[in-house]
Amino acid sequence: MDGIFRSSIGALNSSAQEMIGNLFAFAEGGLNRYFKKKHIDLETNYAKKNIRGSYIVTLNHSVLSFINSITVAVLLCYGGYKVIMGTLSYGGLVTFNLYSQRFMSPILQMVDFNNTLTSCSISWQNVQHLLNAEISVKNGTEIQALQGNIKFDNVFFAYADKKPVLHDVSMEFKKGEIHALVGPSGVGKTTLIHLLFRLWDCKDGTITIDGINIKSLDTNCLRSQISIVSQNIFLLNDTIHNNIVLGNNISDSELQNILIQADILGFYLMKLPQCLTMKQRTKL
Repeated sequence: MDGIFRSSIGALNSSAQEMIGNLFAFAEGGLNRYFKKKHIDLETNYAKKNIRGSYIVTLNHSVLSFINSITVAVLLCYGGYKVIMGTLSYGGLVTFNLYSQRFMSPILQMVDFNNTLTSCSISWQNVQHLLNAEISVKNGTEIQALQGNIKFDNVFFAYADKKPVLHDVSMEFKKGEIHALVGPSGVGKTTLIHLLFRLWDCKDGTITIDGINIKSLDTNCLRSQISIVSQNIFLLNDTIHNNIVLGNNISDSELQNILIQADILGFYLMKLPQCLTMKQRTKL
């Protein structure tokens, strides 16, 4: 029950994050009503699960409280009879009543602890599933000087068991050439880049660089030799210097030459109060 309840919370949070993160895109695409209905359905499902879960917890507490009340009533009736008969003192009756309350209190706490333990076990199962997930991308050999001749040969790719996104794709990009992949959204342009970076592996066919299958290359070595400029720029909450070098061992003179070639050193960076040591929190 707790697992179903938590899954409904996850679905609701995911929907809210999706709506907030893509608010403008939804407005431009006229998807407001669709996602509003979808979110209301998720909220309704969450409310039903929440009410049912609260009912079960409240029922447990009510049953235990009823048992506790019955115990106290029986104790007072029987103890009062013993006091009247003179076989039990008033102090003894009060003492037994206090002991009964202290006996029931840990039982109520155990019920609360059981609910907490169940919630933690569900979360731990999710974490354990992630930690034990098999790594599908295997590392290979390191080659430090790739020339950059890229070839896609009869590449097939599909997400899970869905319809193939790429079907028998073959193309070649030679070093020094400039190419453009143009097409509507969803035809697989970004997927090709992801396959080249080995964020996924193609289902069939081969992708080679300089005649070497990228599946035989070390992923860190492969990715360190490919540069990408995304349309969604992400900046670390760090200095401009660290945002540029990104952990690479680059000397100050090499970095200055890079900035001069990019024509941004004098145009922008030198005008900043702290230049490269300025902490960057917003997009340039």
